[in-house]
Amino acid sequence: MKQATAKRGFKRSDTKVYVRRGETITGPDKYIDELAQNGLVVDTKSKPGAPETKANPSKADGAAKKSSASPAAPASKQTTAKKSDGGAKSDPAGE
Repeated sequence: MKQATAKRGFKRSDTKVYVRRGETITGPDKYIDELAQNGLVVDTKSKPGAPETKANPSKADGAAKKSSASPAAPASKQTTAKKSDGGAKSDPAGE
C-alpha cells in the first residue's frame, strides 16, 4: 500500500470517490504509481504492509503439536427421510 497527496481534484477509478486537491489518499502500489505517472498525485510514500510470514514452524521443526481445535464429528449413518408418494392422501373414512 502506498500513500500520496492529490495534486489536483479527480475521481478515483477504483472507488469512484472524488479526491480534492491536497487530500491524502491510500491505495495499492500499482494504482498510486499510475496516478503519479499521470501527474495526479505527488509525495508518494510506501506504507508498511503486513509482516512477511515464515513457513509454519511446527512443520519445519518436525514436531507434531496437538491441535487445540476440537476433533471433527464422525459422519452420520442416518439416511434422510423417505420421499412421500406424492399421491392423494388417504381418506380417513375409508371410502
